[in-house]
Amino acid sequence: MSRAYRVNWVTASSTVTTSDTLTMGVSLLGILPEAEMAAMLRDALVRAGWARGDDGTLTKALGELTATLDAGASKVTVTASAENAVSARGTHKGDADKNLAEAQSKERARLLAELAKRLSAAEPDLRATMGEAVQRVYVEALRKKAASMGTIESVHEGTASDGEYEVTIKVRT
Repeated sequence: MSRAYRVNWVTASSTVTTSDTLTMGVSLLGILPEAEMAAMLRDALVRAGWARGDDGTLTKALGELTATLDAGASKVTVTASAENAVSARGTHKGDADKNLAEAQSKERARLLAELAKRLSAAEPDLRATMGEAVQRVYVEALRKKAASMGTIESVHEGTASDGEYEVTIKVRT
């Protein structure tokens, strides 16, 4: 003999939103005063496509990521965020809510792993971009410092025998 059972399902749903950041320190040699070096770095990044913020920060979109140089030009923070809808079912509201909490936890972990991969993939390009900007700042700062010491006779930029970038500035005092 068989019996028919009726099960009423309760569905619960929500959106899981998460974000992750990558922070890189920026340190500049003290060729010129710190404030002047920071201003030169900001100018170099603006020339490279970064946008100035009202609060002194600079930002640049890197695909789905956003890079921000703080107002003191001492660190760059890359932010990634993601969201996804999740739902779960249960035979009553408490059961559905419990299942939803488990689904949210799993989805949050999955999204965080995805964001970590995105940030890791973007890090080499960001380091290269910042390295190029810092190199331009150093060359400009060395020229200014040399000009303050006397008359610049010649400037030679090139690659040394070990493959490193090299700047030679001859100054007549």
